[in-house]
Amino acid sequence: MTFTADDMIARFDARMLTRLCFDDDQAHHASELANSSILRAALDDASGELKAALTVAGMYDEKQLNSLTAESQALAKRIVCELAAAFLYSRRGGEARETVEQLRTGAETYLDRLRKGERLFSIVNSDVKEEAGRPELLEPTRVELENLNGITHRARTYFGGVGDRLHKRNS
Repeated sequence: MTFTADDMIARFDARMLTRLCFDDDQAHHASELANSSILRAALDDASGELKAALTVAGMYDEKQLNSLTAESQALAKRIVCELAAAFLYSRRGGEARETVEQLRTGAETYLDRLRKGERLFSIVNSDVKEEAGRPELLEPTRVELENLNGITHRARTYFGGVGDRLHKRNS
């Protein structure tokens, strides 16, 4: 999923965005935002934050994020655009501190809810849909346990071998 200047313009005033994205005193047009490296950096930072929040708990992978419904894509764009706007405002220093905090707090709150699984995105593809939002449960194999260097492995004479402690568990 990619996020563009058009996504930002659809959600925020283009005049405000041009003021935040260009450092010179010249008049800029909204069409120039597509080429703004500052806006691109803010969108990339915000997109990375969204992906990190969604993948940290194992709720979504890249394939699932690319299969979101139109409504869920719009919500993801809203979250990323609010974070990007907060990054753009914070770049200016003390300018509009309240606005930055409101944008950041709102987006962070929703990211936390996604991270905890309290909210989920809707996915179009049925093959991908079944696995979304479910954490993958993994257990170590006997070989992985034998390769650990814990106290029980360093003191085999006292604790015994891994196989003895696994109670006839399959590897």
